[in-house]
Amino acid sequence: MRSKTIEWHAPFSSCSSSPYEVIDSDLEADMPRVAYKFLKRSKGCQYEVMEIVGKRDGYWSIRGYPRADDYQQRRDDPTAFDSCPVEPMPSQRCNLPFATQSR
Repeated sequence: MRSKTIEWHAPFSSCSSSPYEVIDSDLEADMPRVAYKFLKRSKGCQYEVMEIVGKRDGYWSIRGYPRADDYQQRRDDPTAFDSCPVEPMPSQRCNLPFATQSR
Protein backbone atom coordinates (compact mmCIF):
# COMPACT_ATOMS: atom_id res chain seq x y z
CA MET A 1 0.00 0.00 0.00
CA ARG A 2 1.43 3.32 -1.08
CA SER A 3 -0.11 6.74 -1.49
CA LYS A 4 -0.90 6.20 -5.19
CA THR A 5 -0.53 2.46 -5.78
CA ILE A 6 -1.44 -0.84 -4.17
CA GLU A 7 -0.28 -4.42 -4.73
CA TRP A 8 -0.94 -7.86 -3.26
CA HIS A 9 1.15 -10.97 -3.89
CA ALA A 10 0.06 -14.39 -2.68
CA PRO A 11 0.63 -17.91 -4.10
CA PHE A 12 -2.91 -17.95 -5.54
CA SER A 13 -2.84 -14.45 -7.11
CA SER A 14 -0.27 -11.80 -7.93
CA CYS A 15 -1.60 -8.25 -8.21
CA SER A 16 1.26 -6.03 -9.31
CA SER A 17 1.46 -2.36 -8.43
CA SER A 18 -1.65 -0.55 -9.66
CA PRO A 19 -3.36 2.78 -9.12
CA TYR A 20 -6.45 2.29 -6.96
CA GLU A 21 -9.71 3.82 -5.87
CA VAL A 22 -11.10 3.56 -2.34
CA ILE A 23 -14.63 2.25 -2.92
CA ASP A 24 -15.65 1.72 0.70
CA SER A 25 -14.30 2.61 4.12
CA ASP A 26 -15.54 2.32 7.70
CA LEU A 27 -12.69 2.86 10.13
CA GLU A 28 -14.95 3.49 13.14
CA ALA A 29 -16.72 0.09 13.06
CA ASP A 30 -16.03 -2.75 15.50
CA MET A 31 -14.27 -4.43 12.57
CA PRO A 32 -12.78 -1.49 10.63
CA ARG A 33 -12.41 -2.01 6.90
CA VAL A 34 -11.25 -0.36 3.70
CA ALA A 35 -11.95 -1.66 0.19
CA TYR A 36 -9.71 -0.79 -2.75
CA LYS A 37 -10.45 -1.28 -6.43
CA PHE A 38 -7.46 -2.07 -8.65
CA LEU A 39 -7.73 0.35 -11.57
CA LYS A 40 -5.13 -1.45 -13.72
CA ARG A 41 -4.99 -5.17 -12.95
CA SER A 42 -1.95 -7.16 -13.95
CA LYS A 43 -2.37 -10.40 -15.90
CA GLY A 44 -1.87 -12.62 -12.83
CA CYS A 45 -4.27 -10.66 -10.62
CA GLN A 46 -7.50 -12.53 -9.93
CA TYR A 47 -9.11 -9.65 -8.04
CA GLU A 48 -10.73 -6.38 -8.94
CA VAL A 49 -11.29 -5.49 -5.26
CA MET A 50 -9.09 -5.98 -2.20
CA GLU A 51 -10.60 -5.39 1.24
CA ILE A 52 -8.58 -5.04 4.43
CA VAL A 53 -10.65 -5.93 7.52
CA GLY A 54 -9.69 -5.47 11.17
CA LYS A 55 -10.35 -8.44 13.43
CA ARG A 56 -10.18 -8.81 17.20
CA ASP A 57 -6.93 -8.74 19.17
CA GLY A 58 -4.96 -6.92 16.47
CA TYR A 59 -5.58 -9.46 13.72
CA TRP A 60 -6.32 -8.30 10.18
CA SER A 61 -7.52 -10.05 7.07
CA ILE A 62 -7.09 -9.24 3.40
CA ARG A 63 -9.97 -10.39 1.24
CA GLY A 64 -9.93 -10.58 -2.55
CA TYR A 65 -13.06 -10.29 -4.68
CA PRO A 66 -12.94 -11.17 -8.41
CA ARG A 67 -15.32 -8.35 -9.36
CA ALA A 68 -16.64 -5.15 -7.79
CA ASP A 69 -20.15 -6.66 -7.95
CA ASP A 70 -18.93 -9.57 -5.81
CA TYR A 71 -17.73 -7.07 -3.23
CA GLN A 72 -21.00 -5.12 -3.29
CA GLN A 73 -22.93 -8.36 -2.68
CA ARG A 74 -20.43 -9.69 -0.13
CA ARG A 75 -21.36 -11.98 2.69
CA ASP A 76 -19.46 -13.14 5.74
CA ASP A 77 -19.34 -16.58 4.11
CA PRO A 78 -15.62 -17.46 3.71
CA THR A 79 -16.38 -19.29 0.45
CA ALA A 80 -17.43 -15.97 -1.15
CA PHE A 81 -13.86 -14.59 -1.20
CA ASP A 82 -10.20 -15.54 -0.82
CA SER A 83 -8.61 -14.34 2.39
CA CYS A 84 -5.20 -13.99 4.03
CA PRO A 85 -4.63 -13.39 7.74
CA VAL A 86 -2.21 -10.56 8.53
CA GLU A 87 -0.21 -9.61 11.68
CA PRO A 88 0.06 -10.83 14.29
CA MET A 89 -1.07 -14.21 12.93
CA PRO A 90 1.63 -15.82 10.74
CA SER A 91 0.41 -16.96 7.36
CA GLN A 92 2.31 -19.52 5.34
CA ARG A 93 -0.58 -19.72 2.83
CA CYS A 94 -0.25 -16.10 1.79
CA ASN A 95 3.55 -15.87 1.95
CA LEU A 96 3.42 -12.19 2.88
CA PRO A 97 6.58 -10.89 4.57
CA PHE A 98 4.63 -8.64 6.91
CA ALA A 99 2.31 -11.54 7.80
CA THR A 100 5.06 -14.01 8.67
CA GLN A 101 7.49 -11.81 10.57
CA SER A 102 7.07 -11.51 14.31
CA ARG A 103 7.38 -8.15 16.00
